[in-house]
Amino acid sequence: MEALSSLTERLKLLSDPTRVRILSLLEAEELSVGELCEVLGQGQSSTSNHLARLKEASLVSDRRNGTRSYYRFVRGREEDAGHAIWEWLEAKLASDPTLQADRERMEQIVLARHSGDWVDRAAGSLDRRYVPGRSFESVA
Repeated sequence: MEALSSLTERLKLLSDPTRVRILSLLEAEELSVGELCEVLGQGQSSTSNHLARLKEASLVSDRRNGTRSYYRFVRGREEDAGHAIWEWLEAKLASDPTLQADRERMEQIVLARHSGDWVDRAAGSLDRRYVPGRSFESVA
């Protein structure tokens, strides 16, 4: 049995709605940080921070593919409090409209990834002046 401090840390970790949304998505599909950002409508630094905390808790793992990292949910042991809490949350939130909308956006992004459109859409969303090292304006 886990100590009180460990259990409360797991509860704190899974009390954040964004982390719950991330786990829900990663349980269904392996995704990159950019894909998660697009689904969640949040910035890269915030999403990466959440992923780092979930990875530290052994709820997600990553794998490198070239320059990208893909994250996925890690199935745990039944006696692990984090995974037990997640299973309980997942059952309670199965019909949550936010999680369902996230999964629908994720499915569109995964389809676009397989057809090669995702890179083009992501590149097209960048500001044309964003060229590091080219001008002072791009740095500012």
